[in-house]
Amino acid sequence: FNVGDENITDCLDIANIPGIDKERDYVMYEYFSGKYTRVRAGDKTEITLDPDGLSVYSIYPVYTENGEDMILLGDSKKYVPIASENKVPTPVAALV
Repeated sequence: FNVGDENITDCLDIANIPGIDKERDYVMYEYFSGKYTRVRAGDKTEITLDPDGLSVYSIYPVYTENGEDMILLGDSKKYVPIASENKVPTPVAALV
């Protein structure tokens, strides 16, 4: 959330999230932009928010199935799709 009167810019590093496995890849999904980004702990993702702006991210661990990188994708119509009850195996290549 940006509750200020000016744009703010900062970096997100998923390594700062408790419980993140720093040896695996993840896919970040930002709800409002609909953008998927593949990241690894230590990668810096720059985020700029307008005044009164916000971003909502879901972070999915990448796993390999039959030689293809996959995530269990939640319902992207919801604000926090990773919390969706039903998740669908989805190839990472189809998203990023």
